[in-house]
Amino acid sequence: MAALKTTVNLSKKLFVRNITLTSFARKYDKIVDTPYEEILQNELSVSQKKYMPGLYPKTKEEMKAAAEKYGLHPDEYKPCDPDTNYAGDYPDLPFISVEAKDPYYPWDFPALRRNFEEPIHKEANMLFGDRYEYGVRQIVEPSKGIAIFCSIMAACILIFWLSCNISQPLMEKQYPGKGIHYTFELK
Repeated sequence: MAALKTTVNLSKKLFVRNITLTSFARKYDKIVDTPYEEILQNELSVSQKKYMPGLYPKTKEEMKAAAEKYGLHPDEYKPCDPDTNYAGDYPDLPFISVEAKDPYYPWDFPALRRNFEEPIHKEANMLFGDRYEYGVRQIVEPSKGIAIFCSIMAACILIFWLSCNISQPLMEKQYPGKGIHYTFELK
């Protein structure tokens, strides 16, 4: 009973300090049918809203405004699928890693192969130069690489298995000063 009473008191203290959780608990009935982007927009400050994607565009005017916001031509702009990505009006950009981009193009940021104010993919943390190399042609295809690895391992195991029972021929050796004479025989 004492543990339950302490837990109830602790949860009251946490609820008072955690304004977001308190406001969520009070507005729960209202937000059950509300899209996640709309809930997020209501909880952010003005400076945070500037950099967050807006709601999914439904009209042509909203599409045009979103394309202008991200610096894309209205014909090039296509928002992410709202059912799978939950990215609001963020554009559905191609998944191209740093290594797959042209190294001789005069980039504004050559190390990242990016231009100033260019929209980046929402999974950009996977596309840096020291991570995933999507879109780069490999020297050896993965299926051939696995076949080469397996054949080399099989050859090594076969050589090891065949050489287990073979003893090395040792010659007679005499240690000077000791007068001991060792003779080794082959099996």
